[in-house]
Formats: sequence, structure tokens, C-alpha cells
Amino acid sequence: MLGNYLLVGLRHLRTQKVFAFLNIAGLALGFACFLLIALFVTDELSYDEHYSDAENIYRIQLTGQTNQGTQILAQTPPNWIPGIVDQQAEIVSAVRFKPPRQKWMVGFENDNFSENWWTFADAQIFDMFGIALTLGHASTALEAPWTVVLSESMAKKYFDDADPMGQTLKLDNQYEFTVSGVMEDMLPSSHMRYDFLASFESMRDPTQLYLRNVPEVPFPFVYTYLKLTPGASPESVSAAISEFAASIAPQAGVEIITSLIPITDIHLTSNLGDEIVPNGSMTTVWIFSAIALFILLIACINFMNLSTARSAKRSREVGIRKVMGAGKNQLITQFLGEALMTSFIALVLSIGLASLSLGAFNTLTGKAYSVFSLFDPTLMITMLLTAIVVGLVSGSYPAFFLSSFLPATVLKWTHVARGGGRVSLRDGLVVFQFAISIALIIATATVYLQMVYISEMDLGFDKEQVVTIELTDPTPSSRYPALREAFLNLSGVESVSAGISSPAGFSNPARLRPSHASEEESWPVTLFVVRYDYERTLGMEMAAGRAFSRDFPSDTLTGIVLNEEAVRTFGYASAEEAIGQDVIFPGGQNNRREIIGVVKDFNSASAHQKIGPVAMVYNFFAFYAFVRITPAAAPTVIAQMEEIWNVVVPGYVFDLRFLDDRFGVLYSTERVLRKLLLYFAALTIFIACLGLFGLASYAAEKRTKEVGIRKALGATIGGSRTC
Repeated sequence: MLGNYLLVGLRHLRTQKVFAFLNIAGLALGFACFLLIALFVTDELSYDEHYSDAENIYRIQLTGQTNQGTQILAQTPPNWIPGIVDQQAEIVSAVRFKPPRQKWMVGFENDNFSENWWTFADAQIFDMFGIALTLGHASTALEAPWTVVLSESMAKKYFDDADPMGQTLKLDNQYEFTVSGVMEDMLPSSHMRYDFLASFESMRDPTQLYLRNVPEVPFPFVYTYLKLTPGASPESVSAAISEFAASIAPQAGVEIITSLIPITDIHLTSNLGDEIVPNGSMTTVWIFSAIALFILLIACINFMNLSTARSAKRSREVGIRKVMGAGKNQLITQFLGEALMTSFIALVLSIGLASLSLGAFNTLTGKAYSVFSLFDPTLMITMLLTAIVVGLVSGSYPAFFLSSFLPATVLKWTHVARGGGRVSLRDGLVVFQFAISIALIIATATVYLQMVYISEMDLGFDKEQVVTIELTDPTPSSRYPALREAFLNLSGVESVSAGISSPAGFSNPARLRPSHASEEESWPVTLFVVRYDYERTLGMEMAAGRAFSRDFPSDTLTGIVLNEEAVRTFGYASAEEAIGQDVIFPGGQNNRREIIGVVKDFNSASAHQKIGPVAMVYNFFAFYAFVRITPAAAPTVIAQMEEIWNVVVPGYVFDLRFLDDRFGVLYSTERVLRKLLLYFAALTIFIACLGLFGLASYAAEKRTKEVGIRKALGATIGGSRTC
């Protein structure tokens, strides 16, 4: 019986080639889109799940709350760790994780490279996250200061096939680290990034590194992870940590609240300003999931419409089968079987289509999926179940519709697909297809217009033709004055500045209060640490007062520049009124500053974030150099700047990027969403058009006799086309 059904189904596909092609092509495209989106969605949802005991690992997030505002940070002070572990029995282990603020120069012998992910971490990191070492011992690899564990790819990069164990890498051309292990390359589905894991104890040495005695610093700049005992309450642990934090660093008017976020939730739900890397978006996951379902639904509608439209072609087959004794259930089984066969053929073809499209899909999403990713067992089972569901759903209506024909009616050719019900349903499904397509077009246009607005919006400064140069610490930073003088002598260089902080880059969270406020009050601000000519180089405009000036040496110690939002927040009536007033950083030394200028508001981060209070202070240290160049001279000037760099800072990598490229990174999610919406909207329309073409072809086929009669009566081809 099943063999007969299979033969009949294959014969039907062979004799109805055009409609079989339309059905299979529509379903194959739908499945291919569904498979690629499912790959993306499952990858986004699986972030950090590969770590052992991931369900018991949490990151501490810090909230500073006052009557004037709330500041939420992903980072915490490094000096919390000893007290937290000692006081909380529910904490199995704790790890501090400090990725770089900018690139580090890493060298071996005569080779130097600019590396993004030289990271410091506590020795327990391997045990907490289950990171496997291919060389060395996880329990001792980072116990000693000045030791580092490399990823396998970095070991290959620096040492090729030689044994890296015991070799010395030089960080920033002066700090020597001994290779104590080699670990497996980290999986890309992690919110963390590391190619090198160096001992956190290295930063305890008071004579080394630009951050001296880091483990004792009370400033939040490390990411702290806790592994709790199974069944422990994250809420009770975070409450105890809040009490501990308030006891060791009390601040008047500031309530320190901590919370624990599961490591598996960070990528899609955290989205704080100081994340290690920009997070994903649960909204994007939901949007793409909906698109995948819509595309499959459109493909199913095509199948149902084409199958029911050709019901008259199979009506006599149904009538003869019923006369020969076939029951309704047998006919339903036959037609559902044909639908499932079509669905499975489309599934096989869709895997090939997805494989061919994978390179372009990786380019769009910024991922690195391989063909083997498509054959993940979970994904394949999902696709198999989807093919079954699609076959049953899309074949159910045609099956029940065709099996309901009465033998006497169809064999006498008195059956006509009339009665507006069925026609109206088919028309309604076609309208529904194009309604979905139009909705996707509207969504695509909306996202596109948002991106156009973002690219053209007034940021409050001019990011065009400004290049940033990484000053890997501390030697290049100390030689900035020489670099500045040499750069300014180049034709085409308009201005040069430097700073620890950069728009679309690193900035410090801080708290500040005007002198007229009580000591219990303070406001959260974004702190920019800059050098002379910062505002001029970045094209910022002063609303009142002046920027830091060489004519006023005291600016470096007592001056501060605020933005307009900070002026409003602190209660000053105008920018002019704020000039000459004092503001105070709670705690510390030299914490009183005089407002010497007010800069107009500018976007220092993504346009999704509201412009908040910003304060600028002067510091001789710098992470970045900023150079404004004229557009016409850019290629020549950049080459000349590299030559100067190699003379002034020999042996250090010249790492230059345009500032607008840094801002582009902030909107990577929106760009992916816009591109994918565009392509999937086009595919949705194409699939819907396949079904419409099939219906139009069938309608034309039904009128062949009419066309023949019209031609016999003298109608021309042009006239026949309008009938």
C-alpha cells in the first residue's frame, strides 16, 4: 500500500513538473531561510552554556543609587574578592577578569603584534569555567606572577610548531611573562574574550605596570564572577555582598546595591555601557524567529493554494479510487504522504541552498559558521520535525478537500470549484502572504531610515577625518609630546590631542556634586580624562568658558569642564552661571575642581543611550592620540604619521583607526538587522510570487479552449493576452 502511494506521488511530481517545481522551490527556500535563522538564533541563545557548571556561575553587577540618579556597572572593585569569599559559604570560588582597555603590544624575539585580548585573571579561572589546557597544569598555571597561558591559535602564531612552554613573551616591550600553559581556543559563543590569560597577581607588584597595586584599588574596573554551590540563592548572596560593599567603602548619600546575573543571560539581557564586548539583543532573536516562521508559513500557503487550485485535475482520480473501494482515510493518507514526500525533498535541497549561502550569511551576521554547523544534531532534529509539521500542515487542507469529492459528481464532470468559500479562502491566503511581505518591507524601511538618521545625526562633535592611534602603555604615552610636535609639522594635520577617554571608546564612571549641594548628595557622571586641544581636535563647541589651556597651568590640577546636561543636572541656571563654580568628587584627594568651561552636549556612546552628565578632567597619561586631518591629504598624511611613529616609538605597532569606524561598531546589531531584514523580505516576496505565478499559470491553463476559440474568431495574440 505504501509503495503504491509512493509510486503515485512520484508519478504526480513527474507529470506536473511546473507545479512540482514551484512547490518544492518555495518550500526549499523557506526551509533554507528557516535553517539559517535557526542557526543564528540557537547560537545567540547558547552563549556561555558550554562552560562547565554554567548554571551556577554568576557575574556581580554594581548599582550606585542616590536620590539624584542610578548608575549600573558590569564591573566591580578588585579589592572585594577576599572579603566576599571569606564571608560567604555559598561561594565556591571567585574570579576577577580584567580585559584590556586598549590593545597591548606583545612581542617574541623580533616579532611584535598588536593584540586585542591580553587579559588578566585569577588562577581559579580554569577550574571555574572548565577551560581545558593542552599544555601545562590548570591548578598551577597562573599561581605565580608574570605567567601567561596562551590559546592554541596564539601559540601557533608566536611559536609555530616549537614548544612554547617556558618561553618568554614581552608585554608592551618591557614586561616579561613566562608561558606556563596552552589552552584550547575559546568558543565564539561567549560574552568574554581572551587570547592570553595572564596572572592577576602580576599587577600586585608596586614597581610594575601602569596600574600599581591593582588588587587593592577600590575603583570598579574588573569583572567579578562567582561560582555558587548548587541550590544556593543568588538573591541572598547578592544581599550579603551589598552589605559587605557598603561596609568597606561607605559613601555619603550613595546606596551600593549588587545583583548577580547568570552568565548565560549576559549576552542577550545585560547590555550595560561597560560590557566586555557589545552584547546581542533578545529583540533581534524574537524578530528573526518571527521572520523564520512567516517564511515557512508563506511556503505552506503556496503549497495549499497550488494543490487545491489543481483539484479538478485530480478529481477523476479521486472518483475512480472511491469507486474501486478506497476509503476517505486512505485518500487522506495518500495526499498527506505526497505532501510529506514533497516536504522532505525540499528539506534535502534546502540544506544544499543553506550551505551555498553560508559564506554570505557569515558576512552579514559577522559570525563564522561552518558547513558542519548546519549538521548539528539538535539543529537537524529540529529541521526534520519542522519538515514533518510543514508537510502535515500544508498538506492537510488539500488532503481533506480532495478526499471529500463525491464519485458520481466528479465522474460526470459536474463538479465545479464554485461557491465562493474555497475561492475566497485561497484569495485570502494570497492576500495574507503579501501582507506579511509588505510588513517586512515596512520593517526594513524603518530600520534603514533609523540607520540613515544615526549616520547623519548631529553628535555634538565632528567625527569625520579624525583618526585615533593606540598608545600602548606606558612608553608611547610618555612620548606623546614628541609625536604631537612631529604630527603638527605635517601638511594636512589640523590639530592633535590625546586622552584616556574616547567617544565610542573607554570612559570612566564617576560621581560628582556641586559645592552648593549637601555632602550626602552626588550625581553619576561620565568622566572623560583628556589632554590639551581635546575639544578642538574632536570638533566640540564650547557653550561657555574655555577648554583646558596651556596659558593656565592650574587647569591640570583644579580645572574641570562640564557638558550642558551636567550643568542642568547640578541646578545651574545657565552655562555662564556655572563658570567659576566648584564641584567636588566625593572622597579622595584634590577632589575639588573649578568649572572653567561648559561644552555643548555630545554623544559619547550609542545614540540609543540618552546623553547624560559628562565631566572632563586633565591628565598627562593617555591611551589614545587623536589627529584631525584634511580629507584630501589623508592617504599621504597617514603614511607620514606611521614613519614618524616608527622613529619616535620604535618597536611598537602603529595601530590607527578612524573615529567614525569606532562609532560604526556601536551599531553592528542594527546593521545586521537591516541587511537580514532586506534579504529575507526579498525572499519572502519571491516565495509569495512563486505561488502567485503558479495560480496565474493554472488560471491561464484552464482558459486554453477559450483562447483557441477567440483565435479562431480572429483575435490577435495581443488581444488574447488581455482576455
